[in-house]
Amino acid sequence: MRVHRMPDGASRDPPGTADAQALPFEPGTFDAVVNAFGMCHLPDPDLALREALRVLKPGGRVAFTVWDVPERAVGFGALYAAVRAHGTLDVGLPAGPNFFLFSDPDACAKALLGAGFVSPSCRQAPQSWRMATPDQLFEMVAAGTVRASATLRAQSPQAREAIRAALRDTVAAYASGDAFDVPMPALLATAVRP
Repeated sequence: MRVHRMPDGASRDPPGTADAQALPFEPGTFDAVVNAFGMCHLPDPDLALREALRVLKPGGRVAFTVWDVPERAVGFGALYAAVRAHGTLDVGLPAGPNFFLFSDPDACAKALLGAGFVSPSCRQAPQSWRMATPDQLFEMVAAGTVRASATLRAQSPQAREAIRAALRDTVAAYASGDAFDVPMPALLATAVRP
C-alpha cells in the first residue's frame, strides 16, 4: 500500500511503502491512502482498511482497485477456470482472501463501512488488455502478476500447456483487427474518513 503526504503548498514528497496491515505512521498523518490491486493479496484486508482509516486525516480519502468479477474480467476468469480444469489451485500460497472478494460493490461498501469510513462509492472502471497474439495472456500473467504467476509456476508442465491452450482459445475469441482486446474491467472503491 502506498501512502502519499501532500504538505500544504509544497511539492509532493516521495511516496513511502509499508505493510498495509501495520502502517508505521502516526494517526491522522495523510490526506489519501491508495491500494492498487493489492487487497486480494492481504491475509486480512479488513485490518488494512482500519489501518488506512487510522493514518488518514479527518476528511481524508481511501481508494482501492480490484479486478471485476471473473465473468467480466475475462483474463483472470479464464485463467482460474483453466487452472481448475487442467491443474490445481492448491499450490501452497500464503493465506489471502478470495481473489474476487471485493469484486462485489456491496462487499466493498460493507468492508469500508465496517472499518469506520463513510460515503463509500464503488464503480466499474472499464478497460481491456490489448494483445498482439493469443498466447500473450499466458505470458503476461506468468511474468506480471503475483499469486497467479506463482499458481502457474506450481503446475506440472502438462497442466501448464493445457492452461496455455485454454487461454489461447479464450483470447482468440476477442480478435479486433490485427490484435486481441480482452475485457479486464476493474472496480474502484473509495470512501472518506469522518
